[in-house]
Amino acid sequence: MKASTSMSSASTTEIAVITTVGCPYCKRTKEALESAGLSYKEVELSSNLEALRKVKEITNRITVPQVFIGGKLIGGSEELIALISDKRQLQVTLESASGRPSLPDSLKDIESEGKQEALVPGNLDIATYQRLRRLAQSIRDKHIVKSTETLRTFTLADITQWLVEERAADTQKRAEEVLQTLLHAQIVTLMDEVASRDWSGTGQGRTFAFVADARQPSLGDPLNAHFQWYGEAHSPSQVAEQLRMRILALYDKYLAPNGRAVDYKGLAADVEFSDFVDATAELQKVDMAGLSREERMAFWINIYNILVVHATVVFGPAAGTLQRLAWFAKINYIIGGLQYSSNDMEHGVLRGNKPSPANPLSLIGLSQLAPLTFKRGEPRLAQVIQPMDPRIHFSLVCGAKSCPPIKVYTPEALEDGLDSAAASFVESEVRVVPEERKLILSKIFQWYGKDFGSRTDFVKMLLRYLPPTKKQQLEGLLANVAAEELDFEFAPYDWSQNSK
Repeated sequence: MKASTSMSSASTTEIAVITTVGCPYCKRTKEALESAGLSYKEVELSSNLEALRKVKEITNRITVPQVFIGGKLIGGSEELIALISDKRQLQVTLESASGRPSLPDSLKDIESEGKQEALVPGNLDIATYQRLRRLAQSIRDKHIVKSTETLRTFTLADITQWLVEERAADTQKRAEEVLQTLLHAQIVTLMDEVASRDWSGTGQGRTFAFVADARQPSLGDPLNAHFQWYGEAHSPSQVAEQLRMRILALYDKYLAPNGRAVDYKGLAADVEFSDFVDATAELQKVDMAGLSREERMAFWINIYNILVVHATVVFGPAAGTLQRLAWFAKINYIIGGLQYSSNDMEHGVLRGNKPSPANPLSLIGLSQLAPLTFKRGEPRLAQVIQPMDPRIHFSLVCGAKSCPPIKVYTPEALEDGLDSAAASFVESEVRVVPEERKLILSKIFQWYGKDFGSRTDFVKMLLRYLPPTKKQQLEGLLANVAAEELDFEFAPYDWSQNSK
């Protein structure tokens, strides 16, 4: 997606901001610039991973946003906001940048890529797909929506008559061809077991329904089983990428300008959310065999985050600890013919099939006796990722204010994505208190402490990702005290929803 913003306060743009879609800190940065009346050029690199990697290599900074003034990197959101608050220093900085390009020469060719097109079901071209949707909408408006039934089914004879009335077909053969195409386009769904494979019969005796009339699920029902996906699916990576693209665009669209809240009600009412929900049905048929470790990790991180946002929009957040535990255990998708809850994805797949830290035995310090998420012999064990990467805890979104922000993960740039998530989370969720030999940490580090290894391993990880000032503070502490002797304090976790 290519985006640029310019304010009326200046005739030239000496400020550039490198961003990604759905990034709350990027939103906050743009709001600060606009509130200050400063013109800027936005370079959004969610789809241009090679360019994003190049930026990070040149600046030696792995998080976004990255703000440049007159070709010089000034930092991210915090540095920009601090600069804007110091009006004298801001004026000096802008005057020194006057007439100079916003990006350095090494990045002058960096540009946003055009918006990716959504996959069209049935291998149809977009024009044909849109024509079929208009035809289906016309039929529904005249023959289905008037019904008081929640889900109106119909037969081949019905659609033959409707197509005749629409002057779209006047023979039984033509009706069958259109119906077959509507099935492959996921506009119409079969209402029996034949939907699980290609249908090539006459359609006599079969019942059908429009996907748009499918019922709403209850908590515990698979969120992507409102209709059965007809025919084959694209590859898991393609499906996850398309769903990620759709939900990130919606998330960004309804993310508050300050990046701190999401308008979930507005998101739920958007017609593009309905299209996203229908697209999740393709997960039913993805073939998960033969994926590399990177492909599986990127797929399951993305699908977990997509599921949590999807469930938050449909059901709203859980209120209270017990309801929250049930909520994460119940929200689920059908993936490759098997059912996975968010807990299954997190603890079963991504954490290497470990017990949940919320299990009663885990809570009393007996996690070694707690049952594993997947039982011996079940097919979902094929998806378990070993060894686990503790950086997943910086990538999984839970919809709460203390959760990490939603980010972009692809097999090709998985390391970059996890490093960026780790750096962003550690920067915001770790405080060093030198005078007390203490670290104030997110509760995530307490709940999943064993995933990070020993205290020495954990502190080494922090040193890798802490920003310079905090890193120097911690190194100063470690010059006088061993990692095992540091005092850890865990800050309260804010479970309130990140909604407007």
